[in-house]
Amino acid sequence: MNPTLPFRKVAVLGAGTMGAQIAAHCANAGLSVDLLDIAPAAIGKPGAPNSLVEKAWAALSKMNPSPFFNDAAKSRVRLGNFDEHFDRIKDADLIIEAVVERLDVKRGLMERIEATASDAAVIGTNTSGIPIREIGEGRSEGFRKRLLGTHFFNPPRYLKLLELVPTADTDPAVVERVAQFGRVHLGKGIVVANDVPYFVGNRIGAHSMMVAIHQMLADGLAPEDVAERVAKKARIYASPGQQFGPGGAKGLRFNFATPRPILDQALARLGEAFADVRKSR
Repeated sequence: MNPTLPFRKVAVLGAGTMGAQIAAHCANAGLSVDLLDIAPAAIGKPGAPNSLVEKAWAALSKMNPSPFFNDAAKSRVRLGNFDEHFDRIKDADLIIEAVVERLDVKRGLMERIEATASDAAVIGTNTSGIPIREIGEGRSEGFRKRLLGTHFFNPPRYLKLLELVPTADTDPAVVERVAQFGRVHLGKGIVVANDVPYFVGNRIGAHSMMVAIHQMLADGLAPEDVAERVAKKARIYASPGQQFGPGGAKGLRFNFATPRPILDQALARLGEAFADVRKSR
């Protein structure tokens, strides 16, 4: 495979929070994009075949800041569903899976991709933590050579990091081709991660969160103290949408995807923030 060969057509499978925004950013880069999701009937719900993907598209169009550069980018995305339009992936030279984080679902979709896609298509999965080798289990050697993790961070247009996660079977030329695409066309900073659970960014984030949880319990603080007071003092991004404790309490999400020195700095700030909160109680 020529690592400098550009991608022209992308298929994104799964129109959830990440899949829809990945599709938008690929369209920003000038690519033709097929954004597909399941039809409601596949999960026992009523509705027109395209209703789920259209609902996701409507939500995408209302996001602020916008995931799109302009209206021209929007026009490069074509919507569809798995029941009626899955054969569109035959024309894609890059296919990115972004469905629910369940290994059985991802494996089933990979089987279907292998039966439909071009033998030259590169296959990416946007899983945030499932080992790529497990997702590719049962697929042919040729398929596994073209499979790697393509882990974007939310929101994909604005967060620079793109983790690429090859397996022992992934062709190095595939990794280089996707890395060049990410750097040149998507404006990403590329980190090539080992194929271990949660890769780089989320492993560091999970460790940071566990440090915060243990310190919260040791200090007798409530989740709200951590999410609102400590995070602010530590200058760490806090997301109310992430759970941090029982009962749907506001949560703390750490978005570190950087080497050990930066983690040490962040944990030092976290410790100082807890000390300040203790003094104020």
